[in-house]
Amino acid sequence: MEKVIEDYPLSSQVYVNDEVSWQARRTNDLMRCFVKRHMNKPFNIDQFRQFASKVDFVSGRSVTDMQIAEVDANGVSAQWLTTTTKLQPQRVILYFHGGGFCIHMPKTYNALVAQLCRKLNANALVPDYRLAPEHPFPAGVNDCYQSYCWLLQQGYKAENIIIAGDSAGGCLTLTTLQKIRDAGKRKPAAAVLLSPGTNCSIEDLMALEPNLESVDPMLNKQSLAAMINLYLPNEINQKDPLISPLYADYNGFPPLQCHVGSNELIFNHSASAMKKAVDAGVEARLHIWKDMPHVHPLFSWLPESKQAIDMMVEFMAKHLPDNNDEIANQ
Repeated sequence: MEKVIEDYPLSSQVYVNDEVSWQARRTNDLMRCFVKRHMNKPFNIDQFRQFASKVDFVSGRSVTDMQIAEVDANGVSAQWLTTTTKLQPQRVILYFHGGGFCIHMPKTYNALVAQLCRKLNANALVPDYRLAPEHPFPAGVNDCYQSYCWLLQQGYKAENIIIAGDSAGGCLTLTTLQKIRDAGKRKPAAAVLLSPGTNCSIEDLMALEPNLESVDPMLNKQSLAAMINLYLPNEINQKDPLISPLYADYNGFPPLQCHVGSNELIFNHSASAMKKAVDAGVEARLHIWKDMPHVHPLFSWLPESKQAIDMMVEFMAKHLPDNNDEIANQ
């Protein structure tokens, strides 16, 4: 891990946070006690979904200051978050949730996306893309791309759209950018990645050093490999760029911002992908957070979460047009 940081100084400092808050230290302890212990059991998708549903119920927060409607986005079920003000903003966040391609925690993700909307003065679309194992690759990839096309069809300009995603959703963010470029459509203003999974090669996963697995408070190789096996049909090339965007061509991508914890098992997924983006001439920034759990901005009680969200909003606002005049709500 240290070699990657030394060879690849894409952040303005090695770590964003000089110190680790007591809230983060306590959260890491709880993750090891409850989440990682659950992950260490033989993987069962039904039990995993039940566990995730309980976590979502306990830790997710209700969004009361935004309207949330179910919409059909080109055949993709999605949640449309809009402000409750009389004027609707032109800006929109297209957010792809994580969950190993096989689960979704709507309360948790709606709360995070609502925070971004408030600070950025934006609406948001959160697709309920089809999940494995019922709908393996390429269902989720296609759904995410169709949701972007739907926004364009609704009259939103590409330069007013930000795509963001975490973990598996970070993977889908990068694959969606590939499909947008290859289809000749206008690219979004920018994209934000939170602890993205960029390499679905089980061979590469198993080759990671054992000490990386031991320091990660949440993830292990066994559970990640099980989710990949649910997501990918047999006899498929796991290094296909639309499966593992680490192996994609990054030419023509919009500006990228990436946040990752220094002790994450899949830290190199972020570092290597951002290096590839920079090598392709893309404006890309990697922010490394010392001792933060996987997708730490989801944990609203962490000071580091609030700081990361502010950094994300600053980045998004920087790449959106200055003349985002509001339009009357129809």
